[in-house]
Amino acid sequence: MFRPNSFEAVERLYESIRPVVSKNHTIGDDIRPISSRRKKHERIEKLTNNCYALMEGYGRGDAVFGFGNGESPTVDETQELSTIVWERHPDRLDKFGNPVETIKLRNGTVGSIPMAKYKFLHKWLPESLPLRIEGGKQWVGWRFFPQTRYVGGTWYTYLKSTPRGYDIIEHYGFTDEDDGKFLLFERSYDAWADHQFVYVGTEFKPPKVTSSVNKGLKAELKPHYEKLWEFACAMAPLLPTDEWQFRRDMAIKRNDNGLGYDAWADRQKIIDAIRSENVELRTALITDFLADGGRFMKTMRTKEDLKAARTAFNYWINKACGLVTKTKTEQ
Repeated sequence: MFRPNSFEAVERLYESIRPVVSKNHTIGDDIRPISSRRKKHERIEKLTNNCYALMEGYGRGDAVFGFGNGESPTVDETQELSTIVWERHPDRLDKFGNPVETIKLRNGTVGSIPMAKYKFLHKWLPESLPLRIEGGKQWVGWRFFPQTRYVGGTWYTYLKSTPRGYDIIEHYGFTDEDDGKFLLFERSYDAWADHQFVYVGTEFKPPKVTSSVNKGLKAELKPHYEKLWEFACAMAPLLPTDEWQFRRDMAIKRNDNGLGYDAWADRQKIIDAIRSENVELRTALITDFLADGGRFMKTMRTKEDLKAARTAFNYWINKACGLVTKTKTEQ
């Protein structure tokens, strides 16, 4: 597969692609799919004679295949937020008298796992700048690839206009000012350069993650979750957690009582349910645990099995009740 590794190659790629014309797009929309024409959203856009954006589609910088609610970014925001931006700088010349060329890379926003973006980067980064994902963190070459809190002024303004949007801004710390969380490489022809690219951007380090346990609340809940553990042990062989209909019914029961496990769950309702002696709520609570982390409790035979099950239960309790707070500190 062809991977452009220079501004000239990107320029040729753009010129080689015939714009898509359909009932949804005119030739004036200049939709140029970068690979398959069936995937129009994966495309290359000419922003100026000296700047091209490569985008995977449905991102905050895409004015055609936008990110929800039809909010259209400005051209500047497209340049700032697109996944890959190749730029030529006629006002800056290298030692050979050629315009300096840069490639800027933007990761997803904090709190997201943008797999489409990572697949796109795997395909369209120069071979000498490979994307690596290790331990949930991303790297380009040997450079840590940070996520950003910048969402562009257009999207930020939209978020502020909705009550849920205020919650999202507060939860993730999104901003309408560019936080500079991107990688910037300059193309070089020097023999000593690492595969013709030199890093010229800000140096980033992975955030340091620390965990703290709410020991007071955990001690208060201990008598209650110990009873829940006994209940789980007794019910594990009896509940049909392998049947999706049963899991569906229990999921409905949890949702109806506000006992979800996602980032927006009401932890207090989960804690109240654990304190409760209500058998239906307890059954709904432990179903996911028994179907996932505690699934082997149906076949426990040894002390080691019991120990592993208890470890999984403790992890589940900490997560469900929000007893552990993880803090990321930028380095």
